[in-house]
Amino acid sequence: MPMKLMTKDMRRRLPPLCSQEKKTADEVPVIAHFFSCVNGAANWYATEFDPNEERFFGFAELFPGCGELGYFSLAEFEELNRSGRFPIPPIERDLHWDPERWTLQDILDGKRP
Repeated sequence: MPMKLMTKDMRRRLPPLCSQEKKTADEVPVIAHFFSCVNGAANWYATEFDPNEERFFGFAELFPGCGELGYFSLAEFEELNRSGRFPIPPIERDLHWDPERWTLQDILDGKRP
């Protein structure tokens, strides 16, 4: 069974979409980190969440050096994990991620665990 990608604590901590527009990147905490177990290079860093659409906003980097701010879908991650197309769940949540430590500016600057 695939891991739970969204926890109650994450739902509580993730601010609504567009609620941090007036903040600078060093004021925006990265609440969750997801990564691909299939290609080993893809990473998603969530800073906001819309529970109605199950959509995150944050930084997505599918290949090293090729990242951008944008939206990504919890529902799509979960569907991919349930699909059975891969021998292991392709998307996992970083269980050791510390949202108190990392800001969006850290991620944009290439500082990563």
